[in-house]
Amino acid sequence: MSSKARDLRVTSIQNYLFPLDRVRNWNHLYGKSGLIQWQFILPDKETSFWRKKFGGFSKTTALPALAVLKRCGEASESYLSFCSPGWTLAIDLPATQDSYPILIIQLTIASAEGAPI
Repeated sequence: MSSKARDLRVTSIQNYLFPLDRVRNWNHLYGKSGLIQWQFILPDKETSFWRKKFGGFSKTTALPALAVLKRCGEASESYLSFCSPGWTLAIDLPATQDSYPILIIQLTIASAEGAPI
């Protein structure tokens, strides 16, 4: 039996959609002010976009508490879909004064590149 076959299992919709809820008091990771989530698409053919996006994080004291990287295919017909071929990265930052300058930098880069906001 291959390792892939052994990894398949049925899980509840609650565990699948809300994995952090299995960690007790996970929301305390972000402090009393909560969090800000910044999500963006990194197109396959835009390698300079990667450097610009991550370069801004090296110039800040705001450290992401959680980052989730997912592979995307073609956009669907859904009204909420903003996907395009590439990668989507969601970054959770603590909602502190240190986080706002990096968000301004990231929004400026995304706007200049024509990325969906």
